Amino acid sequence: MIKNQTLLSIIFLVFICFSCNKPSTSSSIVFDKLLVNTQQNPSTIESKQPLFSWTVVAEGYNKSQSAYHILVATSKEKLNENDADVWNSDKVKSIKSTFVKYQGKPLKALQHYFWKVKIWDEKGAASNWSAVQEFEMGLMDNKNWGDSKWITLNKDTELLLINLEIIKQAE
Repeated sequence: MIKNQTLLSIIFLVFICFSCNKPSTSSSIVFDKLLVNTQQNPSTIESKQPLFSWTVVAEGYNKSQSAYHILVATSKEKLNENDADVWNSDKVKSIKSTFVKYQGKPLKALQHYFWKVKIWDEKGAASNWSAVQEFEMGLMDNKNWGDSKWITLNKDTELLLINLEIIKQAE
């Protein structure tokens, strides 16, 4: 009876040891913030080379990023490794996760873009792709403004009347 209890205890301990040593999976890395030029989903950016940044939440200690992969496309449907029509960085070995400079095709004024990122941890385990983010380009150059002009008063008559009133009171 004691031999059976001892054997059962040893089997139970071995089972517990192996169940606690599960390798980390990609689900242990979760994207927290995704930014373009320090903004989440900016409605207008003027930079010809936007800067991408991301923060993650990872389980455990001493976690770090060893590589990243960024995709930028003109539609959500094209936002995959085969069809990204604007930029596919491929896997870049780098710990950099802030201010990663855009290196794709020239961005067009007033165009809407979609992007996502994937990272690898210090052991080479890949995360899932981030949620899809978006940004829109502004006018970027003076030529895009066309014949537009700033809205102003031709003559600031209200300010002129206030100044005249002040002068009268001073006399």
